[in-house]
Amino acid sequence: NIPEMEGDIAMAITPDQGVTKQTLVKGNGETPPKGSFVCFTYKGSLISGEVFDNHEDKPVKLQLGKWKGPIGLELAVEQMQYGEKAEIFLEPKYAAANSGEEAEAQALYVVHLLDFYSSDLDKTKME
Repeated sequence: NIPEMEGDIAMAITPDQGVTKQTLVKGNGETPPKGSFVCFTYKGSLISGEVFDNHEDKPVKLQLGKWKGPIGLELAVEQMQYGEKAEIFLEPKYAAANSGEEAEAQALYVVHLLDFYSSDLDKTKME
């Protein structure tokens, strides 16, 4: 079951609703194109509230399609607009890293998309 989240109505990112996104702060403009470099902060927790990963104070910079994190998180970030902050709910099969193994539990991430660039040359702007 999808936990109740704050903000707008949750939007299914995957057809099976294994990844949902609920906007907390609306963004503007386009979403990051595939292969672009994204810069975002996040906090990952279990449904129980136990935090397992926190990068709220240190932005993460990754390239879409090449990162090793949870596939569901990448799918959701691809659907976010510049400046958007959202809660991302992941079922276990989407919460595991891109290793193909399923995670043991559901996960909830709060993600803030700070910036994105479409080329490696533009990536230096995020550093």
